[in-house]
Amino acid sequence: MLMYFMGISCIQKVTHYFCYCLCFYIFLIVDTIPPTVIYCPNNTATSTELGTDGTNVTWREPEATDLSGTPRQIRTHDPSSKFLLGETLVTYSFVDTSNNTAKCNFTITVYTGMVCRTCISKYAVYTTKFTKYMMYPVYNLNK
Repeated sequence: MLMYFMGISCIQKVTHYFCYCLCFYIFLIVDTIPPTVIYCPNNTATSTELGTDGTNVTWREPEATDLSGTPRQIRTHDPSSKFLLGETLVTYSFVDTSNNTAKCNFTITVYTGMVCRTCISKYAVYTTKFTKYMMYPVYNLNK
């Protein structure tokens, strides 16, 4: 936060017995600190059946806090929305009352077929009705 000195305002008062002056210091406080993201999901990979173009994916929504209260949340995708085959970047933005912004980004990857969760190699083997073996890169899903 930044604090700017704006000036002094004084009120003089005279009574029958004495004279006094009451002064106020005026400051402008500006919030320059963005919200703090306290939870952001990891990248996620999931599979869909052969012949489909995608699947619905759910996740726990990111969370953020801010000194000026609960920040407003803006997201590119809703939890439980349908994701097409491939990688999709999901972004959550958190905006406080002073328009300071923090972001949380994660990737949803949808594959056709099975996702290998215990692979020793960095490739998984998939079987389709057109080919017997296909090699695809696999992300470490054991986190």
